[in-house]
Amino acid sequence: MYKRQIRKHLFSDDGAGQITATLIRGDYDVFVIANAGGDTGELTREEAERFSLSVPGESGLTAAGGLPMSARLSVSVSGTAVIPVSLVRCTAKVTLSLRVDERIAGEIALQSVRVGHAPGTVALFSDNRAAESALIDYAKRSVTGNAFSGTFYIPENLQGVNASITDQRDKSAANAPRCASYLLIRAVRGDKVLSYTVYLGENNTSDFNVRANRHYRLDITLVDDNTADMRVASYTVTVEDLSLI
Repeated sequence: MYKRQIRKHLFSDDGAGQITATLIRGDYDVFVIANAGGDTGELTREEAERFSLSVPGESGLTAAGGLPMSARLSVSVSGTAVIPVSLVRCTAKVTLSLRVDERIAGEIALQSVRVGHAPGTVALFSDNRAAESALIDYAKRSVTGNAFSGTFYIPENLQGVNASITDQRDKSAANAPRCASYLLIRAVRGDKVLSYTVYLGENNTSDFNVRANRHYRLDITLVDDNTADMRVASYTVTVEDLSLI
């Protein structure tokens, strides 16, 4: 909490969900961090605004018992009061529904799915745009049969928009930002190894922004083994605000 030049640092790990503090009457800026894995220590306002957590891998996002969350608000204190705080997830949720088209279901067998180019840090109070030096790839998830359903949590990664892309077939490595996050799908057809890259974003063409507190639902159907053509991964994207669900 910050009031002019006054700082007050509070920490609790008892899970009660409520912290009591005595404050001088006035206006405050409040920064709240949850599931950081421990006490962050006292931070200046500038340090709080730039604060981020390191992510060693997919499991590291929940190593502290839950996904990292934060809230920032301004309050006026004039007496005894309860200040409600609505925490926001600092990650995106990606739900994948993957299947092989029934016309070739006996020919293509799924092998694995993994997230590539996930950010290795999570910014708590500022936009998160991964640099090339801070990218990580999640461990692959093995797949058997002709279908897969799963959920991935990914730190925000704002890589922008390529407005020149108007066709789903062109949302590929040739046109994607270097640090854009993607799903890598592996499959086999006979002795041929197949690899499909599906870039994440707000749509399935031009947008490469993976935003915090959003739920991305991807419905992907593999329809051929020509991996140079993005039509082999015919997919739709539905985006929802996690605060509303």
